[in-house]
Amino acid sequence: MFVVPCTLRIMTSRFRHRSEDLDMENIFLVSKKDFVDDRVEIPLATQLLFCTLIVALVTLGIFGMQVIYLNVFRGSVFAAMAKNDANITTRMDAPRGIITDRFGNEIVNNTTGFDVIAYPKQLPPPGDERTHVIEKTAELLGVSPSDIETAIQGAENKKLLQIPLAYHIDTSHALLFQSLALPGIVAQERYVRNYIDGQVFSSVTGYVGLANEDDLSSKRALAPDDYVGRAGVEQYYNSLLRGIPGEQILSTSQQSSLPLVLPQQGSNITLTIDGDLQRYMYTRLVEAQQSLHTDGAAGIVMNVRNGEVLGMVSLPSYDPSWFLDAAHTRDIAQMFNNPLHPLFNRVVSGTYSPGSTIKPLMAFAALREGVITTNTIVGGHGGKLVVPNPYDPSNPSIFRDWKVHGDVDVKNAIAQSDNIFFYTVGGGAYGIHGLGADKIKHYWEMFQLGSKTGIDMPQEMEGLLPDPAWKKQTSKIAWRIGDTYNISIGQGALLLTPIQIVRYIAAIANNGFLVSPHVVQNQTRDADRIPVLALSDIDKQWLSVVQEGMQLTVTSPEGSAYLLHDIPMPIAAKTGSAQIDWNTKTNALFVGYAPADNPEIAILILIENAKSSTLNAVPVAKDILLWYYNNREHKN
Repeated sequence: MFVVPCTLRIMTSRFRHRSEDLDMENIFLVSKKDFVDDRVEIPLATQLLFCTLIVALVTLGIFGMQVIYLNVFRGSVFAAMAKNDANITTRMDAPRGIITDRFGNEIVNNTTGFDVIAYPKQLPPPGDERTHVIEKTAELLGVSPSDIETAIQGAENKKLLQIPLAYHIDTSHALLFQSLALPGIVAQERYVRNYIDGQVFSSVTGYVGLANEDDLSSKRALAPDDYVGRAGVEQYYNSLLRGIPGEQILSTSQQSSLPLVLPQQGSNITLTIDGDLQRYMYTRLVEAQQSLHTDGAAGIVMNVRNGEVLGMVSLPSYDPSWFLDAAHTRDIAQMFNNPLHPLFNRVVSGTYSPGSTIKPLMAFAALREGVITTNTIVGGHGGKLVVPNPYDPSNPSIFRDWKVHGDVDVKNAIAQSDNIFFYTVGGGAYGIHGLGADKIKHYWEMFQLGSKTGIDMPQEMEGLLPDPAWKKQTSKIAWRIGDTYNISIGQGALLLTPIQIVRYIAAIANNGFLVSPHVVQNQTRDADRIPVLALSDIDKQWLSVVQEGMQLTVTSPEGSAYLLHDIPMPIAAKTGSAQIDWNTKTNALFVGYAPADNPEIAILILIENAKSSTLNAVPVAKDILLWYYNNREHKN
C-alpha cells in the first residue's frame, strides 16, 4: 500500500468521478482497494505524532543517561569486570577492633600483611602452564609442589572459590608474587593482629586463630580464611571485635584489586586493666616462678568497689603472635604438648584447694551462728587435735597444726592461721559444738563460692563444694568428722577458682557486697554489687572482727604476713598453704586488700608447687602492693 502524503487532498465517495479528469498516474495513486466502505486511509493526527515523538525522546534520554552512568561513573568497575575471566568478586578483610588498657594505651592493634591465595577457577587448565604456576608457587613458599596441588584439589572437590596457601608472608615475597602475576595465585593484602607485649597480656587478651569447621558450620558469615577469637577477650567479645567484610574486584592475572564495598572495622574496647600494673605483676611472678622452679603461678588485682580487674596474670604464659606466623609452628606444637598448659587461664579456669584463705569466712560464720564469741579462747593442745577411734582406741585420728600455737581468740587465730582453732569451730571439739558440714556449705554458697562469678572471660569453671550427700553419691562412703575438719581449713575436696576467692575477700573488705568481676569497661552488666548479707548492725560487727583479724595478720609479729608491716599503707591479709597430690606438693596462696582503712583493691597471689605461702607468695604480694602504693595510691 502506498502512503498518501498529508498535503494531498483526498476525494470522498460523494465526489463524482469523471473519467476524463483521471489520468493513468492518478489511477495508481488512488486504487480501488484503498477505499473501504466509501472511506480512504486517514492521515495520523498531528497531536498523536507529537506525543509519539516525546515518548521516543524520553526513552532515548533514559538510555543515554544510563550509558553515561555506566561508562563515566561505573565504567572503571565494569571495565575491570569485563576485562577477562581472571577477574572475580571476593571479600575484603575487615580490621578487628583495637584493644586498649584503662588509660587508652593500645594493647592489641592491627598491621597489614599478605596471604597467598589460590583461586582454582582462574588457574590454567592441566598442562605445562599449570605445572609451571604450581612449581613456582611452591618454590616461593618453600613447600613441595604436591602440597600445593593437594590443597588446590581439595578446594576444587569442596567447590571452594579460593584456598589460602600461606599466611603473613613478608612484603618482599608479596612483591615477588605480584611481579610474576601467576594466573590464579594472588598475594592478597589483609590485616594482621598485632599484640603489644603479648606474653604480658595474653591471659587477658587471648589470641585469634583461623576459623575451623565448627566455626564455619555455626556461623555462616565466616569464610575459611577468617580469624576468630580463641581465648580471653578476643573470644568472649569476638562478635564485637569482628568487623564487617567488604567486597572487591580482584584481578588474579594483574595482581590488582578494585573495591566495591569498603570493609567496616570492628568496635574498639577498653579494658579495666592497668597496663603498667599488669606488666609489673607479670615480671614479678615470672621472677618468682623461675627462682623457685615452680609449675605455675597466678595473680589478680581487683577493685573491691565495682569488680574492675586491674591486673590478671597466669603462668606459664604464651605469645599470641605465634598463632599468626608459620615460623612458630614448632613453638605452637610444643605449647600444646606442654604439661603445664600455657593456654590454661589459672585465674578463671583453675580449681584449687583454698587452704587457710577460707578461714576469714569460717570465722565470720562461727561468729554469726553463735558458735564462738570474740572472747572464745581455744588452746593449742600441743599442735594437734586427737579424735578417739571408737573401734580401735589405740589408733585415734590425729589432725595436726602447721606449728604449735598457744591460746588464741578468733582475731589471733586468723592472724596466726591456727588450724586447731578452725578445726574446733568447724567440726567441734573441747566443748564447742562446731558449725558442721551443712552449715559450712551454707556460708560457702552465701558468698557464691563454687559458682561462676560471671566474669567476661571464656571457660570459667565452677569448682566443687563437698558435703555428706556429695561424698555418699560419688564414693559410697559416709562423711566423717575428719572430712569436716579438713574443709574447715580449706583442705579436702573443696575446690575454688582464684577469681572466686578474691571476690569473696573483696566482699569481706567492702562490708558484704559481692561485686561482678569484669575486664572490659562500658559493658552492660546485670549488677555490679550484690548484697550477700542482711547487713544488720550485728553482721557488720562480725565482719569488722574478721577485718581486724586480717589486719593483725600483717601488724602482729606472730602474723603470717608480718613481712608486709612496713608498707606505708595499712594492709589486711590472709595466707594459705594448700596440700595437693596426696600431700606431696603445696600451693602457696596470699589474699588481702588495701588500704585496710578504706579498701580499694583486693589481691590474690598463687604459686603452684611451692614450699609455703610465707616464703613464696607473701614476698611477691608485698612487691606488688608496694608498687601500687608508690604508683597509684600515693600519687592519688
